[in-house]
Amino acid sequence: MVVVRDEHDLVTLLSAGFPAHGGAYLFLPRGRREESGSPLECACRGLREEAGVSAGHWTPLGSRAITLKSPAPVHLFEARGLTLAARELTATEQD
Repeated sequence: MVVVRDEHDLVTLLSAGFPAHGGAYLFLPRGRREESGSPLECACRGLREEAGVSAGHWTPLGSRAITLKSPAPVHLFEARGLTLAARELTATEQD
């Protein structure tokens, strides 16, 4: 999961409609970890795919389980030094 900060220190949130859940939601960019690859590589890929953004500076902010039902850790990073590019949505993200 990525906290994306621009040169004015503003945080970027993504928005997507989820009609089955009653509307649109705001969320931080994130990626799903592949079998190979580090949490940072996953965060970089997720930011590029979902937001069309690359970052020149990454800071790890820690890892935590974010729900009581799942002990799976979520790795959080701060991204700065942003460059815009085309989004690279996967087939399941196209909606």
